[in-house]
Amino acid sequence: MKFTGQKAVKQSLVSYGADPDDNYDDGSCGSETPGSNRDNSSETGQVDSSEERDEVKEVLKLSEKHTSMMRRLRIIVFLMLFATGAAVTIVTYMLLKDEQNKEFVLAVSTLIKIL
Repeated sequence: MKFTGQKAVKQSLVSYGADPDDNYDDGSCGSETPGSNRDNSSETGQVDSSEERDEVKEVLKLSEKHTSMMRRLRIIVFLMLFATGAAVTIVTYMLLKDEQNKEFVLAVSTLIKIL
């Protein structure tokens, strides 16, 4: 299920165990507590929607970048596992083919000696 926009941000926050209705600051140092706005717009009751949209766009951009990196990593791991499996299979086949040929020659030569 793919979420877009504000729903994706809230879903991401919920998946990390955070309350999506809380307003978190940007992590900068200061005396502000999480949930308070630096421009004190919460005191006047005004919400800067362009700032919120910018934050949502930034989170979406970051999540898309993270998703594409994870997709590349999965492909690389799959290719490495496939190459390793193919190499082990080829080496095993070559070793067992030689052993089987030796056993066959030995069995046939023993049978010819007996007859």
